[in-house]
Amino acid sequence: MPTIDAMLKMSFYVSLVLIVPGPTNTLLLSAGLKAGIRDTWRLVGAEAAGYVVAISIWGFFLLSLVAGNSWMLSAIKVLSAGFIFFLALKMWTQGPKLRELSSGPVSTRDLFLATLTNPKALLFASTLFPLTAFGSASQFACTIGVFLLVLLPI
Repeated sequence: MPTIDAMLKMSFYVSLVLIVPGPTNTLLLSAGLKAGIRDTWRLVGAEAAGYVVAISIWGFFLLSLVAGNSWMLSAIKVLSAGFIFFLALKMWTQGPKLRELSSGPVSTRDLFLATLTNPKALLFASTLFPLTAFGSASQFACTIGVFLLVLLPI
């Protein structure tokens, strides 16, 4: 079982990453401004489900990938950081074009898919979650539970 100290540390870093603007945060903010907080609570559930699925897929994939090649985890972390940097550059350069698009209400499906494809999930699975969390059901449940407790208020 992960220690309290490890879970608090993970919670801090997860909260820092979750606060950083990205596609999921933008959709939630947009929905909240258009519909109000009461009508957007279902979207928080879609975000939570999207992250749990994506983190699970990445985590179990990474666990099996690094089983014989421990250097692969470091390489994946570097590639993940590079990809997130690339996406940030793309968003900065195409930001003015996005303002011209008209947007309708955000659906739970839209938010789930945006979260499922959010590169933050790879960052969580490869860096912020302990790799041992994907090796045992009890550690996985504990780690995901802590993650969800941090996610809800953010």
